[in-house]
Amino acid sequence: LNRSAGYDVDQAAGTISFDSGVPMAKASTIAAEAGLTGLEFALAIPGNIGGAIWANAGAHGGEMVAITTSITLLRADGTEVEIPVADAGFSYRESRFKGPEGGGEVILGAKVALTPGEPDLIKSHLEEIRRWRREHQPLGIPSAGSVFRNPPGELSAGALIEAAGMKGVRIGGAEVSEMHANWILNRGGATAAEIRALHDACRDAVKAKSGITLATEIAFIGEFAA
Repeated sequence: LNRSAGYDVDQAAGTISFDSGVPMAKASTIAAEAGLTGLEFALAIPGNIGGAIWANAGAHGGEMVAITTSITLLRADGTEVEIPVADAGFSYRESRFKGPEGGGEVILGAKVALTPGEPDLIKSHLEEIRRWRREHQPLGIPSAGSVFRNPPGELSAGALIEAAGMKGVRIGGAEVSEMHANWILNRGGATAAEIRALHDACRDAVKAKSGITLATEIAFIGEFAA
């Protein structure tokens, strides 16, 4: 499915239909080139449209639920169906596709509704996001991006992990980023078990320091030792 990376721009309607395999960064530039604003936040999100729908991904004040109008699915019986966004069960970093209800569904694509904008302003916004990422995120080092969801309140997950003294902590090849504490990096040969162990150590340290239990944003697949 990640090889399915087509898209269709309806500039008059202000909509773009994306296949699930379109990279999020590419989607943001497609919208910008069409003179449509509202998808700039996608530039900062690794992965593709399908994964962004699955997670209701967001960044820089935007998220998929705010722009998506419909989602195309392949059901377990082989039928293809388009559902309205209201049926997606979106909430903060959640969708129905994460739970048992969506276990037999494959996300084929999505349609988003955007707003006509001034091309120069859109490009300027994209450049601001690029600059912010260079300054605040450990780009170029293998990672899965943000590990924990931001809890309610003013303090981010990264700030809580840093306050708990976990910046730079390493287990095997996995390391908590010195630049952004909510990123776990693969410094070379990190195993899934090492990343999981470092994730658990960060969660436990934050709980001990602040009393807050961080919720995981990434997904661990398979069995892990307790």
